[in-house]
Amino acid sequence: MNDKIINRTHIFFIGLLFYIIRNFLVYTAYPVPGIVLRFLWLVVELCWITAIVMRMRFNWHTIVEIGLIAWGYYNLSVTGSWNFVAICYMLFASKEIEVKKIAKFMFQITSVLLMINIVWYTINFALGKVQLSQTRQVDGATILRHDFFFNSANGFSFYLFFTVLMFVYVYYDKIKKGYLYGILLVSAWFTFVFPNTRTIALLFPLFILFDLCKGKVWDKVVSKICRHLYIIAFVLVIIVVYLFAFHSNAITQKINEAMNGRLTMVAGAYQLYGINLKGHRIINENLYLPNLGYFKLYIDNFYGMLVIRYGLIVTVIVSFFAMITSRDLYKNNKRIELILLSFVFLFGLSESTALDIFPAFPWLFFKETNIYKKDKKPEKIKELRE
Repeated sequence: MNDKIINRTHIFFIGLLFYIIRNFLVYTAYPVPGIVLRFLWLVVELCWITAIVMRMRFNWHTIVEIGLIAWGYYNLSVTGSWNFVAICYMLFASKEIEVKKIAKFMFQITSVLLMINIVWYTINFALGKVQLSQTRQVDGATILRHDFFFNSANGFSFYLFFTVLMFVYVYYDKIKKGYLYGILLVSAWFTFVFPNTRTIALLFPLFILFDLCKGKVWDKVVSKICRHLYIIAFVLVIIVVYLFAFHSNAITQKINEAMNGRLTMVAGAYQLYGINLKGHRIINENLYLPNLGYFKLYIDNFYGMLVIRYGLIVTVIVSFFAMITSRDLYKNNKRIELILLSFVFLFGLSESTALDIFPAFPWLFFKETNIYKKDKKPEKIKELRE
């Protein structure tokens, strides 16, 4: 039995390696042929389907897993996004594998890829071969940003942010707090100065603030906020977008400016596509709408993207994952995991990529829920050698 489990574990991690490489290439601006990306995904599918089949037992868990993966593929055909089916695959193919082991593997591979990429970008910048990307703010100002050969500066910050959080999760109990806080503050400075991503630059010190509350009177308040943060953020976005689209005033206009026009994008996408069960394939294009003016349609908000692009069925499933995970992490006193998951929800206020389980690894904490653990086999699992 142990041999089979070890083989299945290795198969999962081989698939994960190919998935990490594929996702990294997708987010970067390097000219990678589509056939290479398709080949990498086929390897991922082969590995993770094999891992699922090797431990599968026919029960209601199996039926649910097959149904979710099937809907994931249908959602892919409608939306063009792999994110939901990738979440299902990774959760179901990694049964009996600890989240920390997966996160450590992710960190080891991603940190190497990022370091190589940063060094290569720095060399090209020193040689004058790099053109800084430009972002035009709602107020008309233009800022120059380092994208580090990613498709956008925000894409680089997305990878850097969750790579640092992987480090925090894996080594939180093994590193002195002073060093940990120093790493977070340097990461915040780097993110603000070079890719100039304000949201992420604020989230790094916010983790320090939350961590300093540990054991103090504010600790329970922080934990309760994190437990309910998904639903708070979701409802807040819906209300603000509705008011901006149909009852706009000075307050909603200021919020939209602070979010660099993200309310305009979500409101525009809603007016163009609406909301249905299966989702839509969103086309990024320059548009004009009478009540919104001229804007580029790009839903840069996780909650708006979830409802409009992925549809109500995926929205309900993802919301179930988020709320059940937050509840069980809170009940089981998994404080760091709860904070890290809440950072996905905060990140999603200004970015649409929060549903991508790699590098947004805190979605893996669904494996810590009681409903997920009910289907785990009782046998003691032999650990892989580090």
